[in-house]
Amino acid sequence: HEIVRSGDMVWVVDLGCDAIYTYKVEDGQLTHQGTTSVAAGYGPRHMALVDNMAVVGCELQNYVLVFDVGADGSLSQTQEIQYASANGNKGAEVLVHNGYVYASSRGEGVVVV
Repeated sequence: HEIVRSGDMVWVVDLGCDAIYTYKVEDGQLTHQGTTSVAAGYGPRHMALVDNMAVVGCELQNYVLVFDVGADGSLSQTQEIQYASANGNKGAEVLVHNGYVYASSRGEGVVVV
């Protein structure tokens, strides 16, 4: 659902496979570096980078996942935060602005800072 690039590293967020694929740009080509799986049925949709941290908003379950980003682009999950519990809410967007992470939800109008 989203592609995020920082320098020569690229992450592909795949809602349908509950995974985030890590690639490196080498000589104009993408080289697969690894795959980070998230819990089945979470549906990762959006990812934002903050320094050496990645924040991922999940659409199918209302969670924000936080990862440490290794020097090689690898992701190690450090937090799992549920941000909406109303029936029918779905994760929508993740944004980083002025040192704050904002996660929004479709449905009941939830925005978490």
